[in-house]
Amino acid sequence: MRSKIAMMLFAALLVAGSSAALAQDTQPVMLNKQQLMHQDQETRVFNLLSANGFTDVGPLQQAGNTYTTTATKQGKQMQVTIDPMAGTVTGM
Repeated sequence: MRSKIAMMLFAALLVAGSSAALAQDTQPVMLNKQQLMHQDQETRVFNLLSANGFTDVGPLQQAGNTYTTTATKQGKQMQVTIDPMAGTVTGM
């Protein structure tokens, strides 16, 4: 009985110690203001596409303040241009 308790206590300490070691090796990711703004714009782009019924969105290409990508709407794949600041999505 004592040996079972001792083994359980040892296992608990081992797990707790390894978890603490893993937590110390993890560094937070720090984004600068420009990266945060870019990330926020991309989020708006995806939200606009979703709100306009687009799915299967391809990689985004940025050109100035607009983005282009391929996306599917009603089963038809098309190239779209998104202006996240104006809130517009135009299909081609």
